[in-house]
Amino acid sequence: MVRITSLKLLHVQSLLCIFYISSFIFGLFVPLVVDLLSLPFSSIYDIYRLFTFHLVTDEICVFIFTILAIFIYAKLVFHVWSRTEILFFYWFVNTSAGILAIFPEIFFGNNIFVKRINGNSAFLSSVLIVLIQLSMDQSLVKIRGFNFKSQYGLPAMSITFLCLWTVGFIRLSSGILFCYGILCSWCYLRFLQRHPQGRRGDYRSVFAFARLFPEPIDKIVSIPSNVFYQLLLRTKFCPGLKRESEVIVEPLLTFGPHGMISSDPERHRRIALKALNERFAKAGVSSRTPNEVIEWPSLIDPDDTQKTDNNKLNESSVIIELPTTTNPSSTDTLNTLNSSV
Repeated sequence: MVRITSLKLLHVQSLLCIFYISSFIFGLFVPLVVDLLSLPFSSIYDIYRLFTFHLVTDEICVFIFTILAIFIYAKLVFHVWSRTEILFFYWFVNTSAGILAIFPEIFFGNNIFVKRINGNSAFLSSVLIVLIQLSMDQSLVKIRGFNFKSQYGLPAMSITFLCLWTVGFIRLSSGILFCYGILCSWCYLRFLQRHPQGRRGDYRSVFAFARLFPEPIDKIVSIPSNVFYQLLLRTKFCPGLKRESEVIVEPLLTFGPHGMISSDPERHRRIALKALNERFAKAGVSSRTPNEVIEWPSLIDPDDTQKTDNNKLNESSVIIELPTTTNPSSTDTLNTLNSSV
């Protein structure tokens, strides 16, 4: 089952990469296609560009980063989110970042700083936000004395984009999309994402906007982020934080088989499921012969059994010795009876 899932994941990653590589090569040979699919648009009839600008790019650096982001994104959310959620997040981040990027064009007319907007820079930054949400303390690169955690990926990529823009390898529009991608993806994951439990968003304190940055910078970022959050509350774009309290009652101790004490009934179910998964992994169900007897897993935790055996070994027996001295009067009485007989 694990092998089949891995093959499906590899197929999805390969198809996405092939599609993006083909669009990049096609854009190099036919530059007019890139112009027709890129933002900004001049009339209402070109509104379709909001949904197509992220499919093409003419920047080699953004193209390489996007290929890496596709593999990381598919690896992170393939087993966690549904297929609809995966596609919707990609569409939401790119479209919302594109709308924010063309606001200066809409309100101030021709903007000399943003001539062409395309590429997946917004998606690239959103993948880093997802990486922080799902595995904040995971080590990406660990060498002698150097531990690069996933929470450092966003600052490192931000500095990389700034350096590439300085030397002219990417346009300013790609940097703007990168910044808007951070904001849009965090707002979606923080306030809008649906969960199976019927709730929305991720209100953990470790996923606050200021926590996306290292400690020297988070205190500075927390000031404008709190102002922005209050603005979202005033506009009712997101609900307020709900303080929930949970009362946990520990179960009573019960004596199970073999004298072991069980305080967690779910532990037996986990042991059984683990044993069944190990059995199915070694030999598939289809390869079982009709006369084969299925051996059900033991619900006894090996650790508890070992503890019980150790307790039995530590038990000490008490031997009571009876006094060997006899009463002289009782001895004389026995001798008298024997002589009379």
